[in-house]
Amino acid sequence: MMANLHTTLRAQAKRALPILKGGLNLLETKGWCQHHAWMTNDGDIARRVKDADKFCAVGAILAAGGRAIRAIHLATSALNANIANGVGVTGYNDTPGRTKRQVIGLFRRTIANVQTISERE
Repeated sequence: MMANLHTTLRAQAKRALPILKGGLNLLETKGWCQHHAWMTNDGDIARRVKDADKFCAVGAILAAGGRAIRAIHLATSALNANIANGVGVTGYNDTPGRTKRQVIGLFRRTIANVQTISERE
């Protein structure tokens, strides 16, 4: 029974990992925003992902995940598990005073944790 649980967790971690890494890449290379999934550098809401210059945490996950709904859910759940006060990814991202550096730190911690799970025997 426990072996099946470990196998399931490892498989889920392997599905979430590329989405988390892709989301982190978008935040690092494009930019970060609050209160909207994605925005342009002019401060307008981007109508399409390909027009976006900045992403919130959830927007980055959605953009990186494309149509992989289950993997997006797993990646979001992994981020939620790494937020101490239980506000969820959106609440964490949109907290007044939150910084891009803090959000990137959340992604990096989550990726490290998920990577550990995906490599377990």
